[in-house]
Amino acid sequence: MHFIAFFIYPRVEGKVLQKALAKDLSNPSMPSLPDLRTFQVRNLPNEITFKNPEVLLAFSGALLLLFLCSDQERRRKAAALGVFVCNLVPLLIFFQRYIPSAPVAQWDALLAGGPAQKNIMKLLGRDGRYDEHAPTRNSYAIPGATACYYRIHSVNGFSAFFLFDRGQTTARRQTNLK
Repeated sequence: MHFIAFFIYPRVEGKVLQKALAKDLSNPSMPSLPDLRTFQVRNLPNEITFKNPEVLLAFSGALLLLFLCSDQERRRKAAALGVFVCNLVPLLIFFQRYIPSAPVAQWDALLAGGPAQKNIMKLLGRDGRYDEHAPTRNSYAIPGATACYYRIHSVNGFSAFFLFDRGQTTARRQTNLK
């Protein structure tokens, strides 16, 4: 894997990047993010080799599986513990990297809403329904599933990801505010 990542992949990286950027432009569910796609393509060798501690630990755990066949009980117990640790630590590393951990004040500010969200909540009142149309997912005042933060009923759907494809239509329901 290391040979491919460091010696073969750099030769085809440009073609992979072009293909990723072209696919990113035609994605109906997500806005185009060329900087992110470029980073992902260029960072691939760092993610799939021993430069990533998660990969190194998973490989070490796989090697420790060999010791589970040992004749000595002490080695088997140590190997079982090692396999457990080598499988648990990558999960904890991943959790630490990708689970949001912002200060509580930022979460409180998100729940309170900005001026646009507060205005919508004020106009709707307690039992109102809200419908919104915007050119992109990032242009909505209340995108995806965030309506539940503000305790309002959005008829746009409750999905965090808008999955529109050929033949899919939106259900039109009566609303108080558009």
